[in-house]
Amino acid sequence: MAPAVPVTGPAAAEVVLGIDVGTSQARVAAFIDGVAIPIPIPGTDGTGLPSVIAVSSSGEIQVGAAALVEASRAPRRAAAGLKRLLGVRARSPNLRWLSPQLPFPIATDLHGDASVELGGRVIAPTLLTAMLLRELRQAATTFLNRKVTRAVLCAPSHFTERQRAALREAATMAGLDVPRVLTNSAAAALAYAHGRGLARKRVLVVDLGGGGLEVCVVQVTGDDLEVVTTGGDPTLGGMDFDGRIAEALVSDLSEQGHPRPEHLLDWGPLRTIAEATKETLSTKDSVDVTLPTGPGPTLDRERVEALTADLAQRVVSVTREVLESNALSPQGLDAVLLVGGQSRAPLVRRRLEESLGVPVRDDDVDARTAVVRGAALLGHALLLSETGKPAASVSEVLTAPIGVAEDAGTFRRVLERNTRLPTAKTLVIPVTTPGPQVLAFFQGTAATAAENEWLGALSLTVERPGEVEVHLELSTDGTLAFSATLPGAKRQPVVLATEDLDDATRDALVARSPFHTEPEARPSGLLSGLKKLFGRR
Repeated sequence: MAPAVPVTGPAAAEVVLGIDVGTSQARVAAFIDGVAIPIPIPGTDGTGLPSVIAVSSSGEIQVGAAALVEASRAPRRAAAGLKRLLGVRARSPNLRWLSPQLPFPIATDLHGDASVELGGRVIAPTLLTAMLLRELRQAATTFLNRKVTRAVLCAPSHFTERQRAALREAATMAGLDVPRVLTNSAAAALAYAHGRGLARKRVLVVDLGGGGLEVCVVQVTGDDLEVVTTGGDPTLGGMDFDGRIAEALVSDLSEQGHPRPEHLLDWGPLRTIAEATKETLSTKDSVDVTLPTGPGPTLDRERVEALTADLAQRVVSVTREVLESNALSPQGLDAVLLVGGQSRAPLVRRRLEESLGVPVRDDDVDARTAVVRGAALLGHALLLSETGKPAASVSEVLTAPIGVAEDAGTFRRVLERNTRLPTAKTLVIPVTTPGPQVLAFFQGTAATAAENEWLGALSLTVERPGEVEVHLELSTDGTLAFSATLPGAKRQPVVLATEDLDDATRDALVARSPFHTEPEARPSGLLSGLKKLFGRR
C-alpha cells in the first residue's frame, strides 16, 4: 500500500476519527476517499505512536518518541504498558494476578487508582492516555488540514464499565468528543468485512495485542456486524512474550558475569530489545542481538518458541473456551482472523491451526492497523447515519456480568455476559420501613462481590413503604446509567457514587444490602442418605 499523503488545498470534509490507544502503540485513522487510512505520526517513521511515558530530568512529562529517548537514557524515568492499569483501582482484586507481570512497580494516586511513580511524580494511566490522544489528534489535524474533535475509540473487551469511563475521561482531557467506544476485536472484524459483500458469515477474531488477548465470534452481513460472543485474557499479551525473551537475555548475560537488573524499570531497555528480537524472528530463523553494552547472544526461533510455548497454548485454550461456552465448533466458522502485533508470531498461528483444524488467516487485513481502520470505518458510518444515509452498523454484547452485592457478600448478577446491547433491566426492592437504601454494584464473574471490580454505591432515600424500582441501562457501547422510581414518585435519574471505600466501610455497606443471600438448599430424606453413602460428585 502506498504511503498516505497529507490532504492539501481545501480542508477535508468532516471526519470522525478512529483511534486505538494500544498498550504498545497508539494509532489514529480517518476514512478518506472510500478508504480507512492510518495517519502518519510526526517524529516517527510510521503510523504508530509509542505508548510510553517518561519524566525528564527537568520534570517535563513526555510521551511517544521523546519518551523512548528518555527511556534509553534513564530507564527509571520511563514506563511502558501503563494502559493495562487504565481505570483500575490500586485495591482491585485483579491486580493480584496482573501486578507480577507489569514492568514497573505500582503506585497509588490521590484518587486511589493504580499508577506508576517516575522521577518522583505519580503518573496516572489517564494522564498518559490523554497525552497520547492529544498527540494523535494533532497528527490528524495536520494531516487532514482541518480541526477534528470527534473520534470512535477502541477498548479491550475485558475493560469494565469503569475502565471505559476512564477512557472517555482521557478523551475529554484531550479535547475529543466520543460518540462510540468499540471493542478492539469488533473493530478488526469490521475492517475485515468492509467491502467483501459477505452474507451471514461467522468469523472468529483472535486479537493478540501487546497488553491482552481478545477472542470474539461475529456474524457479518454486508457491512453490518453482530458480535455473538466474546472473551479473552487480560494477562496474556505481547508484553508477556517480551518478558520471557528479556529473561533469557539476562540469563545469558548472568552466565558471562553481568549483574541482573536491580529495579523493575531497569528492565525497560532489555524489553525493548526483546520486542525487536521477537519481531525479527517472526520472519527470520535467527537474530544477532545487540545490547546497550555491545554485541549480545544469538537467539533463534526454536529457542524463543520453546520459551513461549505455554503462552501460545494459553491463546489456544482461551479461544476454545470462548467457542465451547457458546456451543460453537470451529467447523461452523467461515473464517478465523488473527490480528494484533503478537499475532505475527508463527508459533501462535500454528498452534491455533493445529487445535481448531481450520485455516487461520493473517493476511486479509494488516495485523497492526486492523483495529484502528475498523474504528475509522465506524466513524464514517456514524456520519452517514446522522444524515439519514445507509451505513455500517456494529451490535455488541456485554463482556462481563454486572450485578449487586447481597447482604452476605455474594454477587447477584443483574446483567449477564453476552447480553445484547443496548439493554435495560429493573431491580424491584420491596420496602416496608421507610429510610435509606444502599446498593453496592460490582462487575465480574466471581461468586463473591468483593472479588469483582467495584463500580460504586447507589444511595436512595425512601419516604414511604412500597416497591422501589432501580433501572439499569447500558448504551450501545456499554455506558451504564441509573434511574429510580420510588413509591409515590416519578422515575428520576440517580448517580452512582464511584469513589473508592476502605474495606470496613465497603463491608458495612454490603451488609446493609436489601438483597438477601438465599441459604443453600440441604438435601433430605432418601436423597440425603444416598449422598452420605456415595459422597458428593
